[in-house]
Amino acid sequence: MSICLNNKKIRSTREAEIQRNVFQDDFSVYSRMKESTDLRRYCELEGYVNNIDFRERRKKIEHLIYRESESYQLEKKYKSLLKSPQLRAYYLVDKSAELKNYLKIKQSKIYIRYAELRDRVRRGNLTRRSCPQEYAEYKELEKREVLKEAITLEGKRKFVYYLKIKDSGLPDEFEKLKTYIESEKFRQEKRFLLDRNRYKSTEDYKLWCEYELLKNRPDIIRYFLLSTDECFQNMCQWNIVFEDNFTRKEWDRKKWSVSEKGIRNISVKEFENGNEIQLYTEKNLEFTDNSVVLNFRNEAVGGYYRNEKGEISKNKYTCTAARLSSASSFCQCYGKFEAKIRLTNFSVEQCFELRSESGLPRIEIMKGCKEGIYMGNVPASGKGKKNTLQLLSGLKYTEDFYIFSLEWTPEKMVWKINDAVVKEVIKDIPAVPMYVVFSIGSDERQSIDNTTAQMEIAWIKCYEMKRENREVENLK
Repeated sequence: MSICLNNKKIRSTREAEIQRNVFQDDFSVYSRMKESTDLRRYCELEGYVNNIDFRERRKKIEHLIYRESESYQLEKKYKSLLKSPQLRAYYLVDKSAELKNYLKIKQSKIYIRYAELRDRVRRGNLTRRSCPQEYAEYKELEKREVLKEAITLEGKRKFVYYLKIKDSGLPDEFEKLKTYIESEKFRQEKRFLLDRNRYKSTEDYKLWCEYELLKNRPDIIRYFLLSTDECFQNMCQWNIVFEDNFTRKEWDRKKWSVSEKGIRNISVKEFENGNEIQLYTEKNLEFTDNSVVLNFRNEAVGGYYRNEKGEISKNKYTCTAARLSSASSFCQCYGKFEAKIRLTNFSVEQCFELRSESGLPRIEIMKGCKEGIYMGNVPASGKGKKNTLQLLSGLKYTEDFYIFSLEWTPEKMVWKINDAVVKEVIKDIPAVPMYVVFSIGSDERQSIDNTTAQMEIAWIKCYEMKRENREVENLK
C-alpha cells in the first residue's frame, strides 16, 4: 500500500524493500547474462539476421524456380543428347567388336591399298577408261573377303554418324553432363529448387531459428529491458562497501563504536566529549533478532567528559543516550547511504547523519525532533545559520520503518525516503570523507523530564560508485 508524503503518494517501506529484493534478483540475472556466451551469440546473430544481405538472400532463395536454374538447363541438354540418333550411333559403334575388327583391318597393307584406290575413284582420278588395270585392282580388292566386313561397316549410317561425332567434342560434353546429372550434388540442388519450403533447409534458416529462440528467451528479454530501465541502471552504478543487518544480537565492535570518533573508554569508565547533558553508553543499545534499538533514558549517572584540550574529568549527567559511529571502521567521501529506521518520541533528537573528522561539514540524512522529521541539512563552518531542512509531513513514523537515503556525488546530493526524492542540492557539495553516525539524545534547550525514547535500526547499507560510472560522471 502506498503512503503520502507532503500530500504526494510514495511507495510503502514494504514496497521499497520488495523493490530492493527484485533488484537483487534482476541484478543477478543481468550480471550473469552480461558475461554469458548466449548473449554474445545473440548479439552476433542479431547483427547477422538483420543485415540487408541476409534479407536479400532469403528473398532470392524463396523466389527460386527450377526451370530458370542452370541445373535445369543442363538436365534439359542432357536429356536432349540422350535422344540424339547421331550420339546413340556413336556409342553403339564406339564400344563394338565391329569397330575393333575394323581398326585392325584398317592397319593392313591390303586395306591401305584399297583406301588409296577408293579415294582416287571418289575424286574421279581413277576410272575404267583412264586406268583400267588399277580400276580392275580396286574392284577386285572391293570383293576380297578380308575387306568385306570393313567396307560393309563404312557403308552403314551409324558408322557415318560415328565418324561425324567422334572428333566433335560432343561425346566429352555428354560425359560431363552425365557425370553431373548422376551426381549427388545435382540431386540435392534439384530437390532444393523443387521444394517449396526450400528456405527451411538452408544454413541461414537454422541461424534465424537460433536467433529467434534466443530472442524469446525470458532471461535475454529481461536483460534488455533492464538495460533500458533508468531506475535499475541507477541502482547498478553503486557497489556496496559497508553494511550491517544487526542479526548478530550483539554489538559488532569491529564496525561500530559508541563514542563519536571511535575513542575507546579509559579504564572502562564512560565519558563524553564537550558539555553534553547525557552520557552515550553501550548499555542503551538493545539487540533484537533483526535490529538494534538505541534508547534514551531520563536517569542521573556519573561519568567523565573530555574538554576541548583533551583533558578528561568527572561529570554528572541527567540522562543516558545511545550512539553508533563507524569512525573507527568506515569513512568515505561520496557514495550512497541508506538505512531502515523506526522512530518514536520526538521530544529528543534522533539522527542518521554523516560526520567529518573535524565535525564540520556534516550531512544530516534524517533528523527527528519535536517539530517533526527533517531531511537535507548540510551544516558547514563559515556559514551563517540557514534553514535548509526539508520538513516531512503526512507520515506515521512511530508505526513503521522507513528507508532514509542519501546519494552524494561531486555534482549533487539527493535525499530520499522510500526511494521518493525529498530534496536535491547542486551547490556547496562537501568533498571530505565522512563516517556514519546514528544517535538519539537531547540538549539543554529541551524539556526532557520523564522522557524515554527509542530509535530502531533494521539495517544500514553504504555504497560507492563503481569505477566505470565515476569515469562517466567525471567526463560530464
